[in-house]
Amino acid sequence: MHIVGELTIDYTTFRRITMAGSGRTVWWLRLLGLLALLMVAASALVGSSFRFLDFLLIIGGFMLVTMYDVLIAIAWRRASTLVEQPWRYEITDSFVKIHTAQTDVSLQWDGISKIRTGRHAWVFTLGRTRGAVPIPRAAFSTENQEQIDKLAEIRRS
Repeated sequence: MHIVGELTIDYTTFRRITMAGSGRTVWWLRLLGLLALLMVAASALVGSSFRFLDFLLIIGGFMLVTMYDVLIAIAWRRASTLVEQPWRYEITDSFVKIHTAQTDVSLQWDGISKIRTGRHAWVFTLGRTRGAVPIPRAAFSTENQEQIDKLAEIRRS
């Protein structure tokens, strides 16, 4: 099997594949931030005086809610020079390859410890480093996406 896909990365796609790599962690952090903000709001509703702890909860809650989006915007600004040309993805029986204007990354299947299939991307977790490499689904046709889903299912078992 040899599947090739190309995609010109825009901000929306970049955000989706970056969020796919973080899994549920981002949602747990946002929920924790909202909880902190709700605690301050509840304290204000019962008439409690404003304390330094409330200030810290507001700052911390706001940071937890917005942190990932700010980090993604910063990463996009840095990566925007790499996305002028389409990114090319190759998936074969022996490797997964990503080719950009400045880099070529090749991952052997025996170095991939886990594959997560998401709505917008497949996330390949590397064995030794536990790093996550997202591959956008939008780079492939529907038929190729089904083939990759089957391959991911085989590799999981």
